[in-house]
Amino acid sequence: VSPLKSLLREDLRRRISARGRARGSSAARVSPSEGGVITSTHGDTAMLPSSLVCTFCSITFPDSTLYFLHKGCHCDSNPWKCNICGEQCCNVYEFNSHLLSKSHQ
Repeated sequence: VSPLKSLLREDLRRRISARGRARGSSAARVSPSEGGVITSTHGDTAMLPSSLVCTFCSITFPDSTLYFLHKGCHCDSNPWKCNICGEQCCNVYEFNSHLLSKSHQ
């Protein structure tokens, strides 16, 4: 699994977990193999520094290494242009899909 794919999965898990806490309910752990959705993680989004959020993608990163790896994928002159291969994307969804689906070697 690529670092970016695992990063986006962790962010999704944190967002789902935070949503469950915001509603005042304790989210139950469900195994993905049982057809469920993972609703809790080991991290707490309230504890993450706000400086580790990509201003373009609104993704919160658990540490500075992952943050800078992701930020390095954005071109300085155009945030939706891939800094690895130069492909121009149209929006946040296309950009992140591109990062996950293209082989950047």
